[in-house]
Amino acid sequence: MDTMNTKHIFVESKYCVLGKKINVAQVGRGETLVMIHGWSSSWVSWALLAEALSPYYRVVMIDMPGFGDSDELEHYSIEIEAQYVAETIRVMGIQPAALIGGSLGVYVAVCVAAHYPELCENVILLSAVFGKTPIQPIKDLFHIILKLAAKTQTTQKLLGKTAKSWHTAYLIERYLNAYRFDKERFEKYNMVGRQKMNEMCYVALGLSAYDFDLQQYLREVEKQTLIIYGEEEKLVMFDGVREALERLNRNNIVLRIVKEAAHNPGYEQPSVTAGLIQTFLQHGHAHG
Repeated sequence: MDTMNTKHIFVESKYCVLGKKINVAQVGRGETLVMIHGWSSSWVSWALLAEALSPYYRVVMIDMPGFGDSDELEHYSIEIEAQYVAETIRVMGIQPAALIGGSLGVYVAVCVAAHYPELCENVILLSAVFGKTPIQPIKDLFHIILKLAAKTQTTQKLLGKTAKSWHTAYLIERYLNAYRFDKERFEKYNMVGRQKMNEMCYVALGLSAYDFDLQQYLREVEKQTLIIYGEEEKLVMFDGVREALERLNRNNIVLRIVKEAAHNPGYEQPSVTAGLIQTFLQHGHAHG
């Protein structure tokens, strides 16, 4: 069905994965790319980037359990979400040319690549939060709030509903995530997933992400890896990222920056981001 009412048709299907229904959207044809969305999101947040890639690739976008139109779980963590993503790939019988993770989906993507290396050929990470961060005090404070909220279902639902509210979402997008705030674009591509997310999933994955050691996982991933940031990214310091990558001392990782974008380069600058991905997969890899 034409879910986004755009030039390309996104076909949604549900697959039975580990006893749960997992919603998957697809567009395009060719080699397969699997996209893993971020926190408080869904496959819809990938629509613009998927459109830009669809003339060259078959793009598969998974709603992780607890998000979008996929079933909910009793427990959530980065590792559990990675297990469902990996099993979805197996159930679909596909061999992705790349796993693409955005924001929190970065952690899920590297977890899949580390634990199930046979399921992908390359890894692409958009807005990977690691290294020095300019908002560490805010991050630590929010971690405390998440831990308090996790004590009861009532407090989890309360915090989740607060995160799903239009007011909260706009503040986060305008002052933290966006280079140039676009209300219409945000409502069309990001609010959809935020409205559908499970509140307990939101809290549990926030806690899981706080403790996730991305650098350690990157040491374990042998695949060629592309990391993309918006030039105006507010959640990391590029000096800190470069220092972290130097400490890793891996020759399979390449870093690219997109101008006039912040935490969501895939939907702020979809054509440019798609071009970087295409170049990486066709020519560049870590030495491009």
